Amino acid sequence: MQLRSTDFKTVKYHWFECPQCRHRSWTVAMRSQYSTVKPHFLLVCRCERCGQLFALSNWRYFLPRVVVSVILFLVLYKVVISGLSLPLILFVGLAAAAVTVVLDRLMGRWLNRYVAFNDINP
Repeated sequence: MQLRSTDFKTVKYHWFECPQCRHRSWTVAMRSQYSTVKPHFLLVCRCERCGQLFALSNWRYFLPRVVVSVILFLVLYKVVISGLSLPLILFVGLAAAAVTVVLDRLMGRWLNRYVAFNDINP
């Protein structure tokens, strides 16, 4: 299998809990890795305490985030077409953006699970 990967980059506000040493952090060194032979994409994280590599165990965190985004889009769309004043529309838009950021962090905290990863770069 031919794999391609990026360099590790520090990602802030992404919940990581190491399954080996139980280190917890909102900052993690992460890279993306994908196969050129078959569609396969991984987010690989490195624990800053023990140095082991881990990957997200599954993509279950993706669906709730999409659902929340669609719901907030529909709320904003309804506010815009309702004929409210511009300052009120801006206030609701900023509030929706804040809610999106907070819910995204909370969902990441509850849904992100990691498993050991064998680094097999070509």
